[in-house]
Amino acid sequence: MVAGILAMAGTACAAPVDLTITAEAKRAVMSFLVGTYGSECARGRGQAMPVPRSGSPIGFAADGTITWAGNSFNVTRLYINEMGVTRFGGSFASKIDIEEFGKGQRIAVAGVTQTAGQPAGATITVGDDSTTAPFGLCQGGPPPGTSTSLWPTAVRLLGTPSRTASCMDMKSSVQSRAPVAFDGRQLVIGPHRYAPGAAANEESLSVNDGNGDIGYSFGAGGSGGAGGELVIVSRHAGDKGLHFQVTPVNEPMAIFACDIE
Repeated sequence: MVAGILAMAGTACAAPVDLTITAEAKRAVMSFLVGTYGSECARGRGQAMPVPRSGSPIGFAADGTITWAGNSFNVTRLYINEMGVTRFGGSFASKIDIEEFGKGQRIAVAGVTQTAGQPAGATITVGDDSTTAPFGLCQGGPPPGTSTSLWPTAVRLLGTPSRTASCMDMKSSVQSRAPVAFDGRQLVIGPHRYAPGAAANEESLSVNDGNGDIGYSFGAGGSGGAGGELVIVSRHAGDKGLHFQVTPVNEPMAIFACDIE
């Protein structure tokens, strides 16, 4: 469920995009997969099977740089259509989709995944042609995000002390003024209150230059969010406003949302 936030891709457009306003968020997301993945590296091209032990290590650096086989991409200086990390049930997944701004053509797509109890796997594909694009696969140690809560980083990017917001209860169509807060101790969205432990099993953090959103979400309650709630905090990059939303999984139209400007 929360992993679906990684699929919220932006759309390239002709209007200029200021990449500096998302740079901090991109580095923050990258911090959860930093490392050099250089074990059992394989290389392939297009739809062909990769050749075992023929590849080069894949590196993710704290400054936003991705390296592989002589290629180097810095996500803070490039148009990112989709970038996010998700932690769920002891596993980890990430995706970075780099596009040529204004053309919608893929420059590269990379990521790191780890299933609980298994080695981490890093992947990268360079180019937009699925029949010829070279790609690499490597194993490595667990990325930092496997065992690190996303909550503190989300607070740094999206946090706010207690404030009064304009809220809407979609189920009853009632507007109100209610408190919101997001800090190291709690997330408050009107009558809904969550401690960091509520996000322990399933949480995501994402940023992209397509729609300029920085978002944090987690599934609270239930198994994998089932019978619980999907909680979202987001803002448009460069703006001061924040959006808070609680959606009951079993009643998706009963949204409670708040906005501050």
